[in-house]
Amino acid sequence: MRPILAAKCHSCHTASMMGGLRLDSCAGVLAGGKSGPAVVPGKPEESLLVQAVSHTHERLKMPPQGKLKDEEIADLTAWVKADQGDKDVFKCVCHNSEFDPRQGAQVVFGPAQRRLAALPLATADGALTVAATFLGKVGAQPGG
Repeated sequence: MRPILAAKCHSCHTASMMGGLRLDSCAGVLAGGKSGPAVVPGKPEESLLVQAVSHTHERLKMPPQGKLKDEEIADLTAWVKADQGDKDVFKCVCHNSEFDPRQGAQVVFGPAQRRLAALPLATADGALTVAATFLGKVGAQPGG
């Protein structure tokens, strides 16, 4: 979904947070903006994001330049319905890239051009914590 959101939504819904909404992270999508949560996982018919881009919401019609293509709306709807999201993808505050620790810290979105150093993580009482120091060097390593 990132390519659609980046191309059609990020100019207004990242740092500028128009309507109080950020669409550049899973947390921002779920938190929503002044009108409420942008997405109700598993329920596209209740999700303001789907309603806004489909132009079916009474007030919200996004993006302002015109309705998304039908296939883009279908992709967003399927994504919300599937309730997959990027729950296990982490964002690097240094360069705003996101990486997946399950894939050897491979960058999945953003300007970083290489694998990030592996940082051992653990969960305690539902919170993510750092379990130790970095493992290995930053960047692609032989055999990895």
